[in-house]
Amino acid sequence: MELATHQEALAAQGLGVCSITYDTREVLADFAARRGITFPMLSDPDLHIIRRFGVFNETVAPETYQYGVPHPGIFFVDAGGVVREKYFEEQYYHRMALPTILNGRSPEVPPDARLAWEGENVRIWTWALPSQARPGLRLGLFIHVAPASGVHVYAPGGPDYLRAVTPEVAPSPYYIVHAPPYPDPEAMAEEILGETLRVYRKPFTIRVDIALAPRKDLEPIYGAGSRFTVAGVLRWQACTDVLCWPPAETPVAWDLGLDPPDLERVPEHLRRQPKVHHSPLTQPGTCRVPEGGSLCRAHPHRGTPRAGEG
Repeated sequence: MELATHQEALAAQGLGVCSITYDTREVLADFAARRGITFPMLSDPDLHIIRRFGVFNETVAPETYQYGVPHPGIFFVDAGGVVREKYFEEQYYHRMALPTILNGRSPEVPPDARLAWEGENVRIWTWALPSQARPGLRLGLFIHVAPASGVHVYAPGGPDYLRAVTPEVAPSPYYIVHAPPYPDPEAMAEEILGETLRVYRKPFTIRVDIALAPRKDLEPIYGAGSRFTVAGVLRWQACTDVLCWPPAETPVAWDLGLDPPDLERVPEHLRRQPKVHHSPLTQPGTCRVPEGGSLCRAHPHRGTPRAGEG
């Protein structure tokens, strides 16, 4: 489980770990014993806390097996109980990767980063976090750009005749690409042109997120050794105060591996039953409510389809 895997990294940033789920205490005890989970997992089968956080999924009908599953997400809450950050996805099977969030808070170039470009005016590295993923995970593709001393590159939003730093990730049926946020640029007054330009003089990092497809859509990758490469291009233009180099571009790539799907579930006698509301036109069904969903971090492993297994 991702929260347990990254407990030390979270602690290094002064963060504790807990989860809130609509599962019963018995389900959580079974899961914790099987996975060696030691952090607090709070049971909220009556959905009181989940509703107070505003993440109860109102679109799910009470008679369906999904009833009670909250919108899965991550909250960063301070010691006073104030939510400082939150991360949610549009698709229920997508989950934001914790390493992506943590590295995005204080990005550093890891020792195994790939040197994608080394020129007289700029150097570029790439890496992915995490590089080992699972279906449905939203992960970060990082690009670190280091201008040489006295060199600047251009941020988006400037004049068309200057090429801004622009990453482009190749489309694929295996993932969707999210538009990247950019770090805040500096303002540089250009006296000859009479303009104020948006530039980067110091090293900076751009993160492009991709959200992997569900498990069934990734079967060709599993059949090919569970590894694949995400390809892209980075474009930019570098200048000094007195000269500009021609616009440049370089291919960039990120190698990723896929973890095997986790299909283990709690014993059947612990699984929740649906609250079925019968009408003259309906008969009792045989579906069971899955024991899954959570607040702070999704827990589909207990009964709901895992991320990407829907």
